[in-house]
Amino acid sequence: MKNLRVQILLIICLCFLGLSSIVGATESLYDIAYQTYIYAYPMVLTKATQLTQNIPDNQFLHYRDVPSPSNRDVVRPNRDTMYSLAWLNLNEGPILLTVPQTRGHYYLVQLMDMWTDTFASPGSRTTGSEGGQFLIVGPNWNGQLPDATDPKIKEFINDFRLIKSPTNQVWIVCRDEIGNEEDYSDLHAIQDGYRLEQIGNPTDLPAQAELAPREDPRFLALTQMIENSKMIPPQIIAQMDAGTFFETFAELMIDNPPHIQDWPIVALMSQIGIQPGKQFDFHSVEQNVQDTIRQAAQDAQKNIQVQIPFPVVDNWRFMTQHSGSYGTSYLFRAAIAYIGLGANLPEDAVYPVTHIDCNSDVLDGSKNYVVHFEPGQIPPTYSFWSLTVYDSSGYLVENPMKRYNLNSKQNELKLNPDGSLDIYLQSTSPGPEWEPNWLPVPASGRFDLTLRIYWPKRGVLDGTWKLPKVCPR
Repeated sequence: MKNLRVQILLIICLCFLGLSSIVGATESLYDIAYQTYIYAYPMVLTKATQLTQNIPDNQFLHYRDVPSPSNRDVVRPNRDTMYSLAWLNLNEGPILLTVPQTRGHYYLVQLMDMWTDTFASPGSRTTGSEGGQFLIVGPNWNGQLPDATDPKIKEFINDFRLIKSPTNQVWIVCRDEIGNEEDYSDLHAIQDGYRLEQIGNPTDLPAQAELAPREDPRFLALTQMIENSKMIPPQIIAQMDAGTFFETFAELMIDNPPHIQDWPIVALMSQIGIQPGKQFDFHSVEQNVQDTIRQAAQDAQKNIQVQIPFPVVDNWRFMTQHSGSYGTSYLFRAAIAYIGLGANLPEDAVYPVTHIDCNSDVLDGSKNYVVHFEPGQIPPTYSFWSLTVYDSSGYLVENPMKRYNLNSKQNELKLNPDGSLDIYLQSTSPGPEWEPNWLPVPASGRFDLTLRIYWPKRGVLDGTWKLPKVCPR
């Protein structure tokens, strides 16, 4: 039976404690709907993202180009890695993921469940650069492994590692280091080495997925919203009426059960008729209940949007804990999803951001700045780091040098005699001697900085490493 473990645990708890002991006597209908919306938000947003991308199940879509200022489809585009995306459907059985040798390039294969938790991350940090095969199974997997003696299976499966997904739908985001090559053919070959195979039904899938609108009658209302709008997924969810939102959420839980630690919120939302494994008909509840749920959903959406989940350290917004693995921090999880769906584990990469200088003033392109790393405080990493400038809207800044970021592997940065490092942020050259350390900014107006640190060392994660100051020159 689907979701059996969660249901059994919930029944046991209800029998011993009584429902009022779990949810508290003061929980109102409004409170329950409000908390349920925050709990459900990442899953509904993830589904909207999947429908927007139009990638067929169990196929990779590889992005082949490096972002430039003309790219306006995403904000804060990453020029350090190329992306490959896939959506797995484990309802029909396990999927075999093949990861190629990456020849020393940094890479990360992030596997997220529909709640946006990262449950596995094969990559440079965890599995090395030799590649391998990973058998991904769903929450209802019966424990049977494929018969390696079956010739139909033996021809495409070797030694594999087992990964169990908490949900039947899985989002895979692969990041592969671009390096300093002008010809990306080697990197494209690495991307083509990522393969997905349905166990028991090995077929020749294309190396590059062919995009096609997803047709799923279970999510017709959400699909129609996407087709009739040019908005991005967070905007679509913000415009979604409460009935469609909660009906979509209930439908998603049929294939994607709650985590085992979620039983208190599962008990709560059952009081408004939402239960794992069952559909929900919003219009079957009384009108006054509908009105209360609508108001709670509106207020919860507003609260998610105003959350600032990143602590501020020396004027940088910097998250080193809980990102990508949220436990029961549902509001934090929802806020992260709203700001940037698909956050990875900090052990794999961290992205401090700022638009404030050392005097607590907004960064302004009409001024000259220096980013100063003290001796021994250059970002400690097992791989590499980069610094990227964006305009106030989050897009890359056009400049004559076509230099949009500085990368510790791609650029030969010049150190000061004492071992410190200065990076110059200004719209005009600091002079030939220091041009290797020059990162152009807009001629005027606010700009933002993102410092990306890949496979950071312990000092970054525990706070002993100090972020650089950004000061006017």
